[in-house]
Amino acid sequence: MGRSLERSGDNQSIPDVLLQRRSGIPVSIDVPVAEAEARGLPLYNWSPPGEEGSVWDAIPPLTVDFSKGIGRIVFGGEHLWTLTRAGASLPKVKVRENNGKTATSILTSTSKMMCPSLSLPAGPPSEQGTCLAAEKMLKAGLQNDPLQICGQCYACEGNYKFPDPTISQMATLAWIRQRCLADPTGVLLADDLTDSITHYASNTTLGSMNRRLIQEIGLWSTDNRCIMVPCSIPAVGRYWKQAAIETPLQGLPWPDSRAMFESMAPEDGEVVGFFRWHDSGDFNIHKTAWKTYVLAIYIVASRFPRVMFWMPTRTWEFPAMLRQLLAIHRQFGVSNLIVRPSSNLANQQAPIIAGLDAGSTVRVKGTRKSFAARNCPAYSGNGTSCMNEGCRDCWIQPELTVQYRSH
Repeated sequence: MGRSLERSGDNQSIPDVLLQRRSGIPVSIDVPVAEAEARGLPLYNWSPPGEEGSVWDAIPPLTVDFSKGIGRIVFGGEHLWTLTRAGASLPKVKVRENNGKTATSILTSTSKMMCPSLSLPAGPPSEQGTCLAAEKMLKAGLQNDPLQICGQCYACEGNYKFPDPTISQMATLAWIRQRCLADPTGVLLADDLTDSITHYASNTTLGSMNRRLIQEIGLWSTDNRCIMVPCSIPAVGRYWKQAAIETPLQGLPWPDSRAMFESMAPEDGEVVGFFRWHDSGDFNIHKTAWKTYVLAIYIVASRFPRVMFWMPTRTWEFPAMLRQLLAIHRQFGVSNLIVRPSSNLANQQAPIIAGLDAGSTVRVKGTRKSFAARNCPAYSGNGTSCMNEGCRDCWIQPELTVQYRSH
């Protein structure tokens, strides 16, 4: 995953419990609690909202800024410091003059999917994650069961273990919560997300031509009959629009994604491409405001009819949440948002939930049996991404169950 981070000064907010779970040791890259107290700095923690000192009740307003080439969430107001659950000081990982963070990009760039995404903290809500299914697993004491998909979640391993993406995810979560609690209709958040996607498609280069070229989203050009994306080489100061690399599509009426989008007759300058909701996490952003978040997601999808959205979720396991999700799904009736129920166990048939699209599952390494209609080719060993393998099934084949390989 990719993030654009800015660091300056002593204003770092760190979800220590997440970092402890992911890294295996309690770590913090802000000022230790004892030092913060000696300097008269305010102290908060990431305990649930309503508990004394909870950062969720005291977090300053988070604003959105598009002035620096990428949509950013900007911190403002009072600086935040963190405590462990016991209130003890934590050691620094590395002492740096620029220890602190003032902004993080709203969207991520994912090399496997080669499209932008939104990233939230994975894991149980008791550890500040957004996955209720992981909480269910944790309460049952099944986290070490090798077949529990949440127990081997890729979004708690690899690059996701490092402080930068963890901090960014928590900032994104805090921003989404603020917007949803301020406006239960979801329009306020949807407006910001709409601006973020539009800006990404038309302006964002991520500081690297190669990385931006492989993000398959941009503005449609009628003259060129393809998606145009912004590219730049900062070293030579050159900037231009260039055609995105189209994905070959196998077993579909179109030879590639360019032809598919052309068949939709997009208008000149319209945002076209692929987007994934949640390369990490789920939509349980708050115990009551999660419905507002889902409404915002559907509003955004309705505003971008030529962008193909895909959202996996495990909330289908919870009847009350499933009922509300299905009601919103019927209310909007958008065909460009595929909502796939994810399996809770590896080596299990991909779930089929009435009213949602075909589900996905995971196969343990070494297992030959198939548990879905389509094996994800990005794990075939021939390539490292959906685009390189000529596949966008997760985004455009709602009737097709999909199987991934365990990480």
